[in-house]
Amino acid sequence: MTPEEKERWDRLDRILAQNAVQIAQTDAQIERTTAKLEQTNARIQENSAKTDAQLKELGAYLLNLAQIVQRTDERLNVVINMIERRWFGNGPQPA
Repeated sequence: MTPEEKERWDRLDRILAQNAVQIAQTDAQIERTTAKLEQTNARIQENSAKTDAQLKELGAYLLNLAQIVQRTDERLNVVINMIERRWFGNGPQPA
């Protein structure tokens, strides 16, 4: 082997070694990223479940509030009708 060929082979060996190191580093980074992604997905699912539960609780609260408002409206209408009958009789008075 000539010195030029040896130099080319040495250079090729260095390039291949560098590539192997870069591939190993990339693989390690992919593994770290995958682990973080799995953690993030787990947190998203946990938060989604919490959000669903909170939305159901809020829905029940709003339904109850709507029922309270409806009962209040009905009671106010009774009071308004009583006052109108007391003040105005059974209808408007002739002028």
